[in-house]
Amino acid sequence: MADIATEAGISISLLYRYFANKRAIILAMVQMQLDEDRQGLDKVPVTSDFVGELITAYAAWGRGAPDMRHAGLLSEISALGLRDAQVAEVLNRFERESCEDLAQWLRRRADARGVALDPEDAALRAVFMRCFINGLAVHAIHDPDMDTARLRALLTRALALGLGDDARD
Repeated sequence: MADIATEAGISISLLYRYFANKRAIILAMVQMQLDEDRQGLDKVPVTSDFVGELITAYAAWGRGAPDMRHAGLLSEISALGLRDAQVAEVLNRFERESCEDLAQWLRRRADARGVALDPEDAALRAVFMRCFINGLAVHAIHDPDMDTARLRALLTRALALGLGDDARD
């Protein structure tokens, strides 16, 4: 809770003034992240250089940049979901809705390229992309200095699977 208060620039006592308990804070954070993800996804052009963007994100994750989703906090929230049924339910809804949003975006991307993408294939690709990118964020903490050429090769291969084509336009 101290980390959350510090990141928000407020004291722990002020944090608890606005939220009844840790669960309420976590639930609000999960909802805020879903809203941010949706807004961010709507802004991503279908012609993005995903490899380049993820190389930049990897560096930010590795140094714990405050403006990026923090993989350590994501891990803590996930662990809480194992112990708290209400948090687990919200995380499940978050993941389901995030995958649905990403699948819709993948279909829009395919349509813009003149390619048909089956809804089930889009759904599978969305799950793959979410798993891969969440894992990549955690890996950035473990190996923040990964060789950029190696990271680029990894991203090119993985994103080709997730996007169904070359990740660069």
